[in-house]
Amino acid sequence: MKAKRKLKNVIVDFISLVHRGANNKTIIYKENQAGEDARISIQKLDEDKHLVYGIVYSPDEVDSQGDFAQKSTIQEMAYNFMKSGHLNNVDLQHNYNPGYGFIAESWLVKENDSVFPDEKEGSWAVVIKVEDSKLWDEIKAGKITGLSMAGEAEVAAVDQQDFESNYGRLLSLLNEFKCSVTEKMESGLKEQELLKARIEQMENISGKSKQLINTSGTESVPENIWL
Repeated sequence: MKAKRKLKNVIVDFISLVHRGANNKTIIYKENQAGEDARISIQKLDEDKHLVYGIVYSPDEVDSQGDFAQKSTIQEMAYNFMKSGHLNNVDLQHNYNPGYGFIAESWLVKENDSVFPDEKEGSWAVVIKVEDSKLWDEIKAGKITGLSMAGEAEVAAVDQQDFESNYGRLLSLLNEFKCSVTEKMESGLKEQELLKARIEQMENISGKSKQLINTSGTESVPENIWL
């Protein structure tokens, strides 16, 4: 999907377990006995930990609504969520009712991440401890497959971003042109000064030559020469 809007200054209030996340990611769950990540399409075994692993948002990936965010924005939203103490703000289908679970872990994906090795660096990953048994049954049945965030954000149309970017490049080109013209003008002034000095020098030489010509026609005065 083509990007429509860029998200900035995002404040996340809730992380929701939903049928399908806007970020197009699939959640995975951990099993106590298996000890490995399993896609929710796989039948879960008994004695599980009720842990759901998921990606809240990835940098520069367009979601199903045409929005995207840069790496720095995602880092900021993840840090602010933890700082605000929203760990219990896990709801279902954006009903804004906490109590379904809590954020047990939160981190930004790094290179060779042990849980999400194929995700982009800087993606916001979380582990949710699901405490609602009915919800867990829906997760096991494959009815709940994704994570979605809810909150507030500043948005800028991609066209506006392109305009700002192009405008910035135009200003840069104008500045380069100005510097070039100024340099050439300064160089030209130096050349003018040199030319003016040369003309003055030539005029002085011309004046002296004219004086010699004018005096060459006068009568000579006899002088005593001693040999």
